[in-house]
Parts: sequence; C-alpha cells; structure tokens
Amino acid sequence: MTSKIATITKPPNTGQSWLEYLKSLSPDLRRRFLEPLTEAQAEFFLNSWVFNAREKQFAPDGLWDTWFILAGRGFGKTRSGSEWVLDGITNDEAERIALVGSTREDVRATMIEGESGILVRAEARKIKFDYNKSRLEIKFPDYNALCAGFSAEKPERLRGPQFHWAWCDELAAWARDKDTWDMLHGSVATSVGILHFHGAKSPRKTRRL
Repeated sequence: MTSKIATITKPPNTGQSWLEYLKSLSPDLRRRFLEPLTEAQAEFFLNSWVFNAREKQFAPDGLWDTWFILAGRGFGKTRSGSEWVLDGITNDEAERIALVGSTREDVRATMIEGESGILVRAEARKIKFDYNKSRLEIKFPDYNALCAGFSAEKPERLRGPQFHWAWCDELAAWARDKDTWDMLHGSVATSVGILHFHGAKSPRKTRRL
C-alpha cells in the first residue's frame, strides 16, 4: 500500500527543522517513518524547503517591507534567499525579482551559481529555467518570470527596470549602499518583498542600518 504524505507545515519554534527533528528520534521511530516512503516521496522530502528549513529561515507572515537576517556562516542565508525567490515564482507572487549583491561576481558566484544558489535549488525542485550568464538573468518560462542580477557598485543600472521583489545580499559590503538602496526602492513596485542578508555577526555600520 502506498503511503500518503500529509500536508507539511512550518516546523515548531524549537530552532529545529523537521529534518533535524526526524534525526533526533530513536532509530525505531525513524525507521517507521522512512520505510513506507516511495522513492518519489523520499526525493520530495530531500528537496522540500518546508521539510529542511528551520523556523527562522521562513519569511515572516503577513505584509512586510523588509525581512532582515543578521547571521553568521552556516545559518543557511543563501538557501533561504534562493528558496524564497523560487517560492515567490512558483506561487505566482512575483514575476520579476532583482538580485543585488556587492559585485556582479558575488551575485553570479553566490546568489545564482553557488551551491545553495538559485540554479542549484531550481534544478533540485525540477523548475525549468534559461540562464544568460553574461546578463545575469534567469528566465522561468513556465511561470513567465525573470530574475535579474545587479551590482551595488553601479546603482544607476537599477534605474528603469521594475520588480515585484528584491533579494539583497551582504548589504554591509555594498560600496554605494545609500545610492543602491534608494534606487532599489524606486524600482520595487510591491510593498512586500525586500529581503536583506548579512553574513557577518558584526557588519560594518552603514547608513541603511
């Protein structure tokens, strides 16, 4: 008999993900959960963000303007950003998303092509995409969606394009933080969805902080 997967909700506010909770169970309880799973169900759990994420890695509920994460190495900031972007696309919440980093290379190497970047996570979730490396653009044809990369070294590039959401990485490392921030706010049309990450526990002070 094929087992059924119950609807997975966000994990309880214990600091653990559902995956970490499963690992904490006794071997007998883990075996009783895992043995009935089909290969497809096991793959689903392996790649499901809801199953793998800790409570603090989920976007806040309700309407908000800026979700700010200040955390050190190992928190899972990049994957949180990638999954948030992909959830917005697949749930039809955002069709155009700006990816803003301190340099073009940072956007490419971390946010787009990194081990927890958008391309890796999209492939794991079997989401089709077309990637233009020279333009730092990712198109998602099944959702008519676009992610476009920008460098905080050249904030004027944000003048003109319009976006629903923006994922911003390492704000404390932005060379022109005020100009980029102000230009970004003028290009994001919705009141929900400017996400900022900091990788250092004690980032340098910026006018945006």
